[in-house]
Amino acid sequence: MTADSPPDDGGDPVSVLFLDVRNFTLLLDNYGDDEISEMLDELFGHVRTVVEKHSGVIDKVVGDGIMAVFRGDSPGQSALNAATEIHRHTNDQNGMDRRFGSVNVGIGIATGPVNETTLADIDSTVIGRSVNIAARLEGLCKEYDASILADETTYNSTSVHELPDGYVGRRIPDQSLRGIRRNLDVFHLCDTTKFSEKYIHLFNEGTREFANQNYEEALNAFTQAYTQDERYMDGALLNHFTNACLERINDDRALFRNPDRYEEHSTIQEQQSVQLLGFIESATVTREFDPEHILDVGCGTGKVTERLAERYPDASVVGIDSSRSAIAKARTEHSPEHLDIEYSYEKIEKYCPDEEIGRYDLIFSNAAMHWVEGQHEAYANLRKLIDSDGLLAVHQGHEGTYKELHQVAVEVLDDFDYDAYFENLNPPLDLIYYNTDEMGDLLEGHGFDPIRMKDDNDTAPDTIVDDFAEASLNAYCERLQSESQREIFREQFKQRARKQLDPTDVTVHRIYVIAAPTEA
Repeated sequence: MTADSPPDDGGDPVSVLFLDVRNFTLLLDNYGDDEISEMLDELFGHVRTVVEKHSGVIDKVVGDGIMAVFRGDSPGQSALNAATEIHRHTNDQNGMDRRFGSVNVGIGIATGPVNETTLADIDSTVIGRSVNIAARLEGLCKEYDASILADETTYNSTSVHELPDGYVGRRIPDQSLRGIRRNLDVFHLCDTTKFSEKYIHLFNEGTREFANQNYEEALNAFTQAYTQDERYMDGALLNHFTNACLERINDDRALFRNPDRYEEHSTIQEQQSVQLLGFIESATVTREFDPEHILDVGCGTGKVTERLAERYPDASVVGIDSSRSAIAKARTEHSPEHLDIEYSYEKIEKYCPDEEIGRYDLIFSNAAMHWVEGQHEAYANLRKLIDSDGLLAVHQGHEGTYKELHQVAVEVLDDFDYDAYFENLNPPLDLIYYNTDEMGDLLEGHGFDPIRMKDDNDTAPDTIVDDFAEASLNAYCERLQSESQREIFREQFKQRARKQLDPTDVTVHRIYVIAAPTEA
């Protein structure tokens, strides 16, 4: 008989229960063999008493696990009653030997026809698809950090009102179990002392929408559930479903930060680069300016760098960025053979090769310098790298830019209770925005003369929420621990920002500056 043999048509259905002691290897490391034997003897003795109380029998004991079978008119109800009673006992400090405290167990239950058989004249047992499912569900408990999982047949054999007191069920749809050909819906019996009614409602709403393939609605429910305290004990399942939703949402709604997504949402940065190039032209109208060597600081994916090289086709252009993936994309997609462009993974605060000191006629930086943590080190290097007759052209955010979007980000972080990751929640967090006076002082303090400077108020594009989410929001995302947290935070930010803000409400305040090096 295969691991996924079809259910037998003959005979009444039975319910099969598999129980396993969690973290048994850790117990072996911390207790002696005699103590482990005592613990298992006490636990399995209690399990046998409970199983027999609910009209079941112990089929076999294997190591730290037990298989039990329930027959009769309501085998599913009997198995669920036994499982919850065992769970209460193992979690009760007065239930187990105080030396061991609470003992975590995983229980899987499945209901259906089985075959009674004796294997090799040694062991009488039952075999069948339900046995295999129950065993796989017990293993799934460990993956999802759950205590009791049941198949749909077991769960439907009882009504919600007949579930054991103190427990409520939630659906975990579309689960793939090893050796079982079709995906199954699984049900988790939750202890209501640990899971609130609101949390269960949000989770069930999410799984209902997920099962109906409404993945954006499902993701919204799961992100709301993520704001509840239960996320600390239910992280495995929440992460599973948020990631599953994200994988199924089409590319227009994908939340993973990557160079392709960044370039797609860099419309406003490209527009600002055109303004910066125009600012260079207006600042050099009275002099001949045809740079031979150009440094693009914070080149990103190279799209603006290529435009810069097209503007000065006889120049040698070097683009540097602190993102390896952006540099890889730049080399692949924005390095045409007819232009002399070289890309390098570097951080400007640490970039000052001896052979490049005084080399560059133009140092260009568009929407990048406000990301640099080491401002003084960066501007000191810029001063060393620039030619004595060169120009520095910088565009970056002005103090107060995107303040409405930063405020939404802080509100979402407050809801998620992520204070532990943020010593200072004053926006714009790690982004460094100056006003014009501060920018002038910074340049003069590092050997530059700001020959032209303006602060400009632009109109935010209709795509500003998505653009911000793929760029400035990363100042917040990088503080979070996991990719799932970052994805949930990003999506929740987008939803709230779209609901609260019109693009015309968003402040887009920028600084454009052209500076020349002063005499050393």
